[in-house]
Amino acid sequence: MDVHFYKQLVFSSSSAYSYHRIILDDSGVPTDYEFLEANPAFEKMTGLEGKDYINKRLTEVFPGIGNDSFDWIRLYGDIALNGGTKSFEQYSEALGRWYRVKAASYEKGYFITVFEDISTEKFMLSELNSFFDLSVDLLSISDTQGHFLKVSRSWENVLGYSPGELEGRSHIDFLHPMDTAVSMHPENKIDRSENVVSFVNRYLSKDGSYKLLEWNTYSAGGRVYATARDITDRQAMEEKLLLSEQRNESIIRLLQYRADSVENYLDNVLEEIVEITDSKFGYIYLYDEEKQEFTLNTWSKQVMPECGVRDKQTVYQLEKTGAWGEVVRRRKPIIINDFAQCTYQKGTPEGHVRISKFLSIPVFDGDRIVAVVGIANRDKDYGQHDVYQLMIIMENIWKSVLRMRVEEELVNSRNKAEAANIAKTQFLANMSHEIRTPMNGIIGFLSLLERTTLDREQYEYMQYIKNSTESLLSVLNDILDLSRIEAGRVELNSEVFNIRSVVEDVVSLYAPKSREKGLEIDLLIYSNVPEQLEGDSMRLRQVLTNLINNAIKFTHSGGIFIGVRLNKDESGHVELLLSVEDTGIGISKEHADRLFKPFSQIDSSDTRKYGGSGLGLNICKRIVNLMNGDIWFESDPGVGSRFYFTVCMNKTKESPLKHSIDYSTLSGKNIMVIDNNDMNRKVIRIYLEEVGCNIEEAKSALAAINSLTVKYNFFDAILLDYQMPEMNGYDIAGAIKMLPVIKDIPIILLTSVAGQGTNSQAKVNNFAGYLTKPIKKNDLLSGIAAVISGMNNGSKPEKLITNEVVMDPEDALKPRILLVEDDHISKTYFTKLLKYNGLNCDIAVNGKEAVDVCLQTDYDIIFMDCQMPIMNGFDATRKIREYEANKRHTVIIAMTAYAMTGDRDRCLEAGMDDYLSKPAASQTLMALIRKYGKLN
Repeated sequence: MDVHFYKQLVFSSSSAYSYHRIILDDSGVPTDYEFLEANPAFEKMTGLEGKDYINKRLTEVFPGIGNDSFDWIRLYGDIALNGGTKSFEQYSEALGRWYRVKAASYEKGYFITVFEDISTEKFMLSELNSFFDLSVDLLSISDTQGHFLKVSRSWENVLGYSPGELEGRSHIDFLHPMDTAVSMHPENKIDRSENVVSFVNRYLSKDGSYKLLEWNTYSAGGRVYATARDITDRQAMEEKLLLSEQRNESIIRLLQYRADSVENYLDNVLEEIVEITDSKFGYIYLYDEEKQEFTLNTWSKQVMPECGVRDKQTVYQLEKTGAWGEVVRRRKPIIINDFAQCTYQKGTPEGHVRISKFLSIPVFDGDRIVAVVGIANRDKDYGQHDVYQLMIIMENIWKSVLRMRVEEELVNSRNKAEAANIAKTQFLANMSHEIRTPMNGIIGFLSLLERTTLDREQYEYMQYIKNSTESLLSVLNDILDLSRIEAGRVELNSEVFNIRSVVEDVVSLYAPKSREKGLEIDLLIYSNVPEQLEGDSMRLRQVLTNLINNAIKFTHSGGIFIGVRLNKDESGHVELLLSVEDTGIGISKEHADRLFKPFSQIDSSDTRKYGGSGLGLNICKRIVNLMNGDIWFESDPGVGSRFYFTVCMNKTKESPLKHSIDYSTLSGKNIMVIDNNDMNRKVIRIYLEEVGCNIEEAKSALAAINSLTVKYNFFDAILLDYQMPEMNGYDIAGAIKMLPVIKDIPIILLTSVAGQGTNSQAKVNNFAGYLTKPIKKNDLLSGIAAVISGMNNGSKPEKLITNEVVMDPEDALKPRILLVEDDHISKTYFTKLLKYNGLNCDIAVNGKEAVDVCLQTDYDIIFMDCQMPIMNGFDATRKIREYEANKRHTVIIAMTAYAMTGDRDRCLEAGMDDYLSKPAASQTLMALIRKYGKLN
């Protein structure tokens, strides 16, 4: 060989080349080798220069090579001493690389190496193996003949074959015989542009079943790369969806179909049903349950040439029918896929064609069967899915039938209603404006009256009048808001008002409604919220009213919490953050966008279940935005919702509160709060800590008594909730009073209902007072201050400390009066009026409570509201009359907002003695008490 040519060839090669001399020890064993020469590719691959390796030993050039698990010196020494050629792939730990090496010796004691760095290739192969092992899809590499070369482990999860059972075998071994043509040699379909080919086939599983696989294949370098996915379940679902789509399309077409009669409409329905079920024919019979007879509406047109029945009014008695009447006897669908074996074929209608397969269903209107629909003679068997599909179609169709039957009457009624509605709307608009004008005058003069010198009682009465008037005006404004929203304008008023009073009044109005549902309702107004602000209190009341009403409506257990805090305090104005939180049904995220849109609810079914037009939250959003605020919500379905809104109000110079109580006497007092409701305790704790009280809380009677007996000289007063899980408040108080060391600590009862019965029970159980929930801050502080003050004077207060004017009668000649009323303002007005005239009364908040109270106490007069939750006034009166029989007769006077002709007669028919329409004038009310009571 030309040495020069050889040198030129070697030194221009892209493969690394090196020439070496083997180093032997005294016994002739290779111990190292020396670098004699190398080509540029070697230097490029190793990063070495000639001076770094020429005439140097391996252990000098690569000191760490001795740590390799692979013995390079022994291998090369064997080649150098014995000659020959060897090729191999090896990893070097010292160099951290993979090499493909060819070593040869042409002169004893010397050898050459030619090698390539294949690290990238090896790492890519390792990643490929990892990718194959991790993939949930079916991955494979095949040769051009369709034999598996490599498969992923996911094949075993889907088809049951391990990689070892597949690799080396052909695709055709697993293909469904009908799918060979579309699947075999997919690479033949791939053109030279190396496009991806997709197809679907059935593949044999190890258990003998077939799975439907969706393939993507790609050919390159004599290999076919493929991914497959099991779409068996998806395909089944798609088929069901297709049937569902066909059914829905049929329903839409049929609902849009217009016919001049129900009979012709059902003709068209039947033809559609026969077509979408792939049946040969069908029928529809109308059914009269009272007469137990069928009337033929129609047979499908496919069978009419063979049918001897031509008269569509053919009537059959149920008892004479066979299989097609069995659906009525069983009141459920019938499937017969082998009609020849049917045991109840008798009574087949005259002229009926021969049946092989049969499906029939009853059509219900409520609990009544109104029709029977049948289809027959499909090629494949009928199944439950066909039953479901047919019942869904007929359920929707029958609604159309009912609509068509009343459509003519509705047209006339609608025309009359539209004319009446136009007149009503015009009248409503006019009356709203006419009423609003004098009411504005009333509110204006009340505002002037507020600035005059009034005693505390006059000021309180004036506030009740003002609040009631504003509430009525709010209702009227809501009516006008409907038209204003469409016009895009909602106006705001500006006035100075007490924020605490406004919020407490709104919450108090909803206390009876929440109590009826067994819900706790709590209010917390933080002390940093200014008492007086300037803004639109009526609109603020409107937003709060809507949110609290919704919270109660959509909450079935737990409670409602209303919070008011100062969010921002800036020059000239403040931003308040108000929250209404509930433990109700919640709102899903997908419905969030619809919540504040007009005339929209999160679910159309909510309108039927909960009522409402879906307008309230949209009005709230517009009002809040006008007040330079925002409204949003957070919700967890099934857990509850939290609505937040901010409003901006102008600051105003606050004047000292008239008749205010100095709460400094409460500073340092130690109060025990016994209540299992976390929110109730939180509200009370914050209010009391704001005036310097020390609070200890107990969730149960046992925990409270344990703490009280340990710290018996520590507590100044106990606040005790009536509704506790283990025992009620009276029982807990009795247990406390039986323990000598703590029996003298005054106890104040917290209750949701306050009446004469509560007053008596509180006295019997030695309570120092009772307060009604939701707890108002001033009532709470004043009540505790009065109780502690009385105890500090060394004597127990003679009268209970309460926030309701419900005292025991002092004069035996005064009539015992029961007020049955659920509205807070009406109750307050009534009791204040009685107190002004030296009278008092018990209170019941619904008819059922009134009946229960009357079983225990004899009353002279009962003022009975007619419209109440749980039990109305009419039913309550009838129950009371039943219990009284001929033993006694309590005067019952109806109080109702209805003043139409006939309303008085209805009250008298229910057993009432007289009738008082709302609003009741004080002179009229007192005249009735004098007439029926003992005051005359």
